[in-house]
Amino acid sequence: KGARGALEKAARLSPRYAPAWRWLGECERGELRWTQAERCFSRAIALDFRSAAAYAGRGECRLRLGQKAEASADLNFALGLRPDFEEARRLRDSIG
Repeated sequence: KGARGALEKAARLSPRYAPAWRWLGECERGELRWTQAERCFSRAIALDFRSAAAYAGRGECRLRLGQKAEASADLNFALGLRPDFEEARRLRDSIG
């Protein structure tokens, strides 16, 4: 379980702790579980709308799920929060 177990415990004990949800999203994304990751990133965003990383993560998930308009919106929002966010820029620029 390792890191995932610790993050799940943190989210369970402090369900309003946005970083736990964001990092759970990263774990799911790393396992290519796009729908589950998108849910975790959405939860993180609901708790902290200033997380450029959560928007970029959700944007990638939405892109992988074929939701290009939603992905573009998330990635643009991430770039609005952090204009130097190269991963978000790369993903946004890959949307055709």
